[in-house]
Amino acid sequence: MGKLKSYLKKQRNKLILFLSIQFEKIKSWYIKKWVLSPKWIWLQRIKKNKLPIVHWPKFNRAGTDKLKRLNNNLEKISKISALRLEKDYTDSVIDDLKWIEDSFIKILKLYNTDKELFFTLIDPDNRYRIIQREPIDWESFTFPGFGDVQQVDENQPQQRTYDKLYTVYNNPDRGNDLILRYISSIFNIWNAANQKENFLVQKYSLYVLTNWIFILDPLKDDDFNYQEVLKYFLDNLTNLNISTLNTDTDKIHPLSSLLNYNIYLNRIFSDEVNQDNIDVYFEYLFRNLYQALRLQKIAIVKSFIERCIDSNFYPSNSSNYSTLYSILADKLREHEPGDYSTLLKRLPQLGGYTIRYINNFEELTKWNVEFDEYLRDNIFDKIHSDETILQQVKQIKRLALKTLKFNKLQTVVIKLLAFSLFKKDISILNHALEYNQPGDSNAFQGNKEILPTSLLEILNLIKHRYNIEHELFTYWEGHHGVEFYVDQLFMILLYRYRPQKMYYNEDPKQTAIGFSRDALNNVSGAVDGIDQYIIRLSTMFDKLSEMEPYKSDYFANTEKVTKTKELFAEIHAGFLSVMDNIEIAGNIKDETKTGFISGIISEYEKFNFLLKLYQQYATEPNSEEGLDFETIGVNELMDRTTFVENWHIPYVGFIEGRGRDVAEQENRNGQFEITRKIAPENNIEISENEIVNVLSEYSDDNHIIIIRNVHLDSVLRDEERYKPNWKDDTAEIIIPNFHIGYFDQMPVFRLYDNLFHDSLLIINKSNIITVLQQTGDMTEAFELNRNFKTSFIDLSVNEASLNEMVAQPPIWLAEEFSDKPDGLRSYLRKKIWLRILKKTAFKMKTDSKNYLYEIKE
Repeated sequence: MGKLKSYLKKQRNKLILFLSIQFEKIKSWYIKKWVLSPKWIWLQRIKKNKLPIVHWPKFNRAGTDKLKRLNNNLEKISKISALRLEKDYTDSVIDDLKWIEDSFIKILKLYNTDKELFFTLIDPDNRYRIIQREPIDWESFTFPGFGDVQQVDENQPQQRTYDKLYTVYNNPDRGNDLILRYISSIFNIWNAANQKENFLVQKYSLYVLTNWIFILDPLKDDDFNYQEVLKYFLDNLTNLNISTLNTDTDKIHPLSSLLNYNIYLNRIFSDEVNQDNIDVYFEYLFRNLYQALRLQKIAIVKSFIERCIDSNFYPSNSSNYSTLYSILADKLREHEPGDYSTLLKRLPQLGGYTIRYINNFEELTKWNVEFDEYLRDNIFDKIHSDETILQQVKQIKRLALKTLKFNKLQTVVIKLLAFSLFKKDISILNHALEYNQPGDSNAFQGNKEILPTSLLEILNLIKHRYNIEHELFTYWEGHHGVEFYVDQLFMILLYRYRPQKMYYNEDPKQTAIGFSRDALNNVSGAVDGIDQYIIRLSTMFDKLSEMEPYKSDYFANTEKVTKTKELFAEIHAGFLSVMDNIEIAGNIKDETKTGFISGIISEYEKFNFLLKLYQQYATEPNSEEGLDFETIGVNELMDRTTFVENWHIPYVGFIEGRGRDVAEQENRNGQFEITRKIAPENNIEISENEIVNVLSEYSDDNHIIIIRNVHLDSVLRDEERYKPNWKDDTAEIIIPNFHIGYFDQMPVFRLYDNLFHDSLLIINKSNIITVLQQTGDMTEAFELNRNFKTSFIDLSVNEASLNEMVAQPPIWLAEEFSDKPDGLRSYLRKKIWLRILKKTAFKMKTDSKNYLYEIKE
């Protein structure tokens, strides 16, 4: 009996324990579901998709009431989640976050099933909709006259004609913005979790935002600007990050690496990333890291640099182009035996060397077009493409995109380091320089440095220095300049640089030459621009390396300073040799040659006034008796760069100037013939007041007058007998730009030439006999162009003419190179010998009754 009682007592205690446990579970469930959340039934209906906000078929598609209800419900659920966090119900809050995440994704999916409803919910104010507008027919567009302009009523509020692209998440201007409400609900939960130091909820909140960004990334449409929605999310994510950075303590938030850079790096270097958004991610990557640097969270920037190095974002030196070269060579030989090395010569450059210098999407697009055109026009017109070829081409294009990403990432680091130098913090730069390979390391690290280690990389960054400075200027503080700190960083990189000897000896001069070829296409302006920058850096380095605090902080090693100065000199020598080569061997198009010569002759024909005057009034036009021919034209050595294709210094006005010079030579000869035949007694001095009286003496139809260097309109403004052509649309213009009007019946011509004094030439028409032109002796070197014999000799190509010029140089050239004869040939190789020549003879009667009236001062 005693044993039975003992057994029953044990069983009773077990039952009581079991019931108490169950009671506690029921009590906990009751508190969680009812006491904590009095609107539990409403919340459960949301989660079971029974409310219209999630159960799409029950939406009222005609209005915005449901949008307001959805906004209100999102606000309520975020408040309920905050209350749950007070009781540490983490699992329930994560469930709420999952529901918020899924509901937004469902709304995005509406675009493909119900656009009208999608726009009503997601874009009620047309912030993101792309409106296709018809182009304006400007020809039929009527602009109001000045009298039709209405005066603006200053008391009337003006309607804004544009919308903001995006704004901060809590801006009241956004009204019933559903995107705002979704972001706001996540932020409310984040803030509540932050107060409770609930890292798990914060982490999941951030994952929800990140997931939305990744979902938005690939979306594209002609009617909706998904990228602006993406920017709005990134803007708010940046604001969230700033709030975590803007603290008085040195404590770093556990999610700082995700907020500052990992979100962007993970997306940028994903193979699935939308290429249209890569620049956007880089923009926000720098924006966040800049804020970390500005707010003295140095550890975050250093950890970013470590991530860049350890992750090996640098694309490996792929051999895809060499593999493609072998495949194409084999297939071409199968098609038709032969040597295809010349045909395939450009493949290594297009498929390999050029890729490393792609820094932006404009250059990537240009490279893609050039690469495709090369394959289409040179390869695929002979053989058919197959899967093997296409796969190699795809790999090369993937390599080009990866290289672009790395180069842009390197630019972000350079901008951060330039800003850190401005803030007088060299610890970040030292960390970037020493993290991968510290001085006490026992082994060589295989990771690729994020800072440039080869001269090619440094030059590539220098090539884009203006973009770097421009992008930094937006973030710079105060009125300080950006350029000095970018220059300072490049000097440090060159000071720390040593020629690579792992795979090949990197000779600085040859590197500069190769860079000019592969990255700059030997374009003279680009090469000269970088060369001038190197010269400027060298001059600045000479000063800073001897000046404190720069000497102690950056350039303390005297031996390295000496080697850096030598490095500058070698780089300059490389660029200088490229420029010399362009001057000597730069391409000159045939159309450039003929166009230049024809342009000079055409310009001459606009101003050869005396030739036309003699032809107009010649009494014996075919007479050849007693003619004295004089040669006019161009006969000079000109720089080849005047004609070289894409030369960076424009020769504006050169053709016009040379054409006028030739015409001026001829016009002077024609005037000299007139003045030589004027009797001494007919050379008379007068004052300006006597001009009218002189003109009156010869105002009949038998004379013409040439006014030299006098503005006749001001002298004769009150003279009724003077009729300028500009006042009479029906006036017969004898010689354009020379004949300016009539004084009674006498034609008046005007000429400006500083060789002559202000004067009047009175000419009796009957005294003009003739004018004749000759080309002179024509040799093989000359061609006939209108009335000129022309010759364009490129002395860098024509060895015979070069040798002739070296053997018998003009007197002035022989004197210039008398003490350096070896330099004459090099000098002439950069020259063009241009000749545009003809002979002209003017003739007046010996006993001519002509007059010269010189006007006294």
